[in-house]
Amino acid sequence: MPESPSPAAPPERKPLETEANPPAATETAASAPGTLTTTGVPDLLRRAYSERFTGEILLARGAERKQIYFETGNIVFASSNQAADRIGESLLRQGLITPADFERVLAQAAEGKRFGQAIVEAGIMSQRDLITNITFQVLDIIYSVFNWTTGSYEFIAGEQRVAEELKLKLTTASIILEGVRRIEDFGIIRRGLGDLNRFIAPSSSPLLRLQTMTLKPFERQLLELIAQPLDLLQILAAVNAPPAATLKALLGLIAAGVLEQTDPPILSRDTGKLEIPAALRPFIPLAAPARASQASLAYSPDYAALRPQLDDLWARIRLGDPRAILNAPAGASVEEINFAYLRLADRFHPDRFLAAPMPLRREIDDAFRHIVQSYEYLRRQALQSRMQRATGRFVAAPSAARVTGAHPAAATGSLPPPQPADARTPGAPAPRTPNPVKPTGNAEVDAAIDDLLAYLDDQKAPLVVSDSLSLLLRTAPPFALPRDRVAEIVAGWAYNAASRRNRPLNEMLLAALGDIRHAEQARVLAAFNPDLFYEAFVADLMPFCPPEEKELFQLKLGGIREFLRHA
Repeated sequence: MPESPSPAAPPERKPLETEANPPAATETAASAPGTLTTTGVPDLLRRAYSERFTGEILLARGAERKQIYFETGNIVFASSNQAADRIGESLLRQGLITPADFERVLAQAAEGKRFGQAIVEAGIMSQRDLITNITFQVLDIIYSVFNWTTGSYEFIAGEQRVAEELKLKLTTASIILEGVRRIEDFGIIRRGLGDLNRFIAPSSSPLLRLQTMTLKPFERQLLELIAQPLDLLQILAAVNAPPAATLKALLGLIAAGVLEQTDPPILSRDTGKLEIPAALRPFIPLAAPARASQASLAYSPDYAALRPQLDDLWARIRLGDPRAILNAPAGASVEEINFAYLRLADRFHPDRFLAAPMPLRREIDDAFRHIVQSYEYLRRQALQSRMQRATGRFVAAPSAARVTGAHPAAATGSLPPPQPADARTPGAPAPRTPNPVKPTGNAEVDAAIDDLLAYLDDQKAPLVVSDSLSLLLRTAPPFALPRDRVAEIVAGWAYNAASRRNRPLNEMLLAALGDIRHAEQARVLAAFNPDLFYEAFVADLMPFCPPEEKELFQLKLGGIREFLRHA
């Protein structure tokens, strides 16, 4: 079974050796080494993702050598020359094997067997459990270098051979976020943020802006808040959280790439106030991110069904017409272009194909590049037309470098909150309206409902309300409340939240599902089976969603069935 190289094994510039894929000669190309004194590890990982890098980043600090392996920008494995990072020491340290078992298996490994292979053959651990623990070991190696502030790094291009069952299936953004969360030295956070006078804004890269990642409720709150460039004081004043926690969360979102730092505000000679620089004003995003605000993982699509869709996209790409590529109507508005882009980006974003064969992943990467280029071109034209109509004079088209800063999120952010019945589409069925939450007469259940609502409002952490969430969301009897009644309570929260925040109802319903998913991933839900819960729960929520928002709701779930199947 593959594992991290031993201290004696030369870690530099060779394909990772695994039993499933023996080492093979691979041509590599190394970039000039850089220093970690001025460049942080999260920035290196984001750069590798943005450039769709295939190869390894070699990190060195004194005698320590750690390597992070990439395939088309996605982290797939990591290795180390440190004894403490070996799988055997990791299992022993966690108490998953006894010292006696460790010594016995180590003796067998000395005879030529890999430690992982020997531990499975000895019956101490199943193959599946071993692979799970190797995954945790690999992640620990990656997270450990987030605290490095000295040493060197080097990008070494070239395909690495990693056994398929050992490849990480987490998105690069999720790994970066978790790595920043684990940083304990506030000096690293302060260094990572750099000039605090700069604006913080949504990412200018469509690839980065629509990444799939797992967000905590507070991180999602920050993304919803920063829908346009804001300075740090505005952000700190707007959130109810300790400054240190806010700064760490901001660094995580910036390091992952969904937020970015722009030029600082300028002092207006007319008003005497600090204002957004003129270069940024026309490109403020019109909507909040669609995929970054949900805690959904990449899924394995039905490739047979995908092929005709991809062939149709390539047929439009070969026409060379950006409007045909996006399926956008002639004279489309900025909002219509955003929406057309979102539909395609949601289907073909590279993060959704981590489990795909490498040739398909490369094809998706190339197709996505054409989608982004078409979006930027059409959006630039639409912005120019809008400015001409507003000013009555010709306005030169902005540069592509700044146009990408107005990355879309489709028309989601511009939709009004739930409308009254007489404002809806004629003939459309009125959505159900949730009843007010009334006491059930059971003190334990009433307290659990209060905890659920507080959790959805980001007022309580999942661990604090774990008993309450388990009581209400359990999928095995006995049930405290019928599931449809729990859905009605969640819908009631969504109605109130949509009104308070002036957001579309579908976004609040989606946020509630994301919070439940986060609690599941935090492993605080007892007697909870996601396969039984999500599909039925979404079906219970759908009657509360206005008809004009249901398509958006389904779109942002990435297709309800796929979301449920792979949540």
